Amino acid sequence: MADTTLTVEEMEAGILKPGALLHMTRLMNVSRMPLMMEFPVPPTPPYLVTTSRSVAWIPGVRQGRIRAAVMAIDSTSTLFRAIIEEVTRTGVGAEWGNVHPLTLEGLKEAIAHPSYYDLKDLQILAHPRTNWEAINPEWKRSEDKVLVKVLDLPVEQTPWLDPNTLLVIPKDRAFVGFVIEIGDTHVVSVVHNAARAIGIATSGPVA
Repeated sequence: MADTTLTVEEMEAGILKPGALLHMTRLMNVSRMPLMMEFPVPPTPPYLVTTSRSVAWIPGVRQGRIRAAVMAIDSTSTLFRAIIEEVTRTGVGAEWGNVHPLTLEGLKEAIAHPSYYDLKDLQILAHPRTNWEAINPEWKRSEDKVLVKVLDLPVEQTPWLDPNTLLVIPKDRAFVGFVIEIGDTHVVSVVHNAARAIGIATSGPVA
């Protein structure tokens, strides 16, 4: 089994793409595709990591390090959607208090969730076609306009997100987790603060 490790300095040298769910780093010119990679993580279980085909929960780690598998993928958007689906499902089942209805009060509760854990400088991720008026009639907008601020938080347009879901996360995605793009076809990812750093307002059946 081929393993690759990254230092903290290498992890911090990433970039943030518009609408990204996680802190992003790219590795190019990889001579041999690794199967697994190992990373340091904070003591904030559970952890959601990539497997060779999807994502899976790791309840805890030893000596502050975790392994995640490298996964072939068409785009990071696919990964982000899988992560939100899993965080939503598990959050409801485990009663994390992170998932709320897509209403004005539900959005306020979604904002309160990461705030409760003292995560600051939050922003809202929203699909460009989000029906804001259905959430609050005062947020009516023309079709060619997008909201840039709601409830004193900046709104970041996020095309990969379902139009019936809003996310509240820290602007510094390193508080949520990271994804490393390996070339153009593979990724490895660890969400190390899934239960605390992501507030969700959705009209899906789990809300």
